[in-house]
Amino acid sequence: DTMQKLMPKRVEKTFQGFNVMAKSTLKKSLGKKLILTDGAMGSLLVDKGYTRHADMYLLNVERPRMIRAIHSRYIKAGSGIIHTHTFAANYYQLKCSGIESKFSVINRHAVSNARMAAGGSALVAGNVGPSGLPAKKGGLLTEIGSGRHTTHYLRQIQILVSEGVDLIAIETMTNLAEIESVLEALDKSDVSGCPVVFSVSPLSDGRLADGTCLTEWADLLGKSGIAVVGLNCMEGPASMAGLISGLIAGTGLPLSIKPNAGIPLKKGKKWIYSVDSSAFCRQIAGFVKTPVVLVGGCCGTTPAYIGRMKRFF
Repeated sequence: DTMQKLMPKRVEKTFQGFNVMAKSTLKKSLGKKLILTDGAMGSLLVDKGYTRHADMYLLNVERPRMIRAIHSRYIKAGSGIIHTHTFAANYYQLKCSGIESKFSVINRHAVSNARMAAGGSALVAGNVGPSGLPAKKGGLLTEIGSGRHTTHYLRQIQILVSEGVDLIAIETMTNLAEIESVLEALDKSDVSGCPVVFSVSPLSDGRLADGTCLTEWADLLGKSGIAVVGLNCMEGPASMAGLISGLIAGTGLPLSIKPNAGIPLKKGKKWIYSVDSSAFCRQIAGFVKTPVVLVGGCCGTTPAYIGRMKRFF
């Protein structure tokens, strides 16, 4: 089927001890030409007035209906995969906001909220973002040798998997140390049978914040055993277009594309993004004919963007 054609034999391998072979439901889904994922959660919550990190993630527990309603809007718009509201809910980032005691309950409720909204209509991706640990000049993480950052990833991934997500979605990795840390955490996690979509946010020339070139990080991910490699955020779809061919050549993997809605400008209390839903679709259309199997949106995108892509594609 299409899935088998798109995915080379090396995807069947494992990275050290972890197996990322897709569950049968995801395999069937990836056999289709294109699957729409969801759009942003955080920027929607900011528009609702939830600008503090702690408030935003406590909504999983204190206002679960609000979170489920946003998930449901995306599903109604056409999302076949939704992401848990856990992007910046790792232990370190929650500790910085003074709510580390809620780490487990926030992540567990986030999966529950997504699962309840999805029902049988969509798959649930456990969303894991950057560790949040301070970076030195050049984008290199501090405490590289301590394993501390790997531990934060490991703890969150283990909870998401134990709560029954259908896949793990790693997003917005900006330097090689983070990428290696996540791969190490996946190696130590029991994610057997749970596929991994691994998305990176490089500069427009493909380099990471620490200067690592696209060929280097793409080669690492291509050999790691992940199911799908991706690009997310950046400065909109146009900023990704020049990287697609290099990513395909460097990994041989099917692709996930989740651009943001361009560069935001603040007008009053609202953030206005430079790429509207129509332009967003037009810009993406140029490269969805490549081995792109997942398309969604990052910062600034809304259910309206997903709905337009559903009609557009």
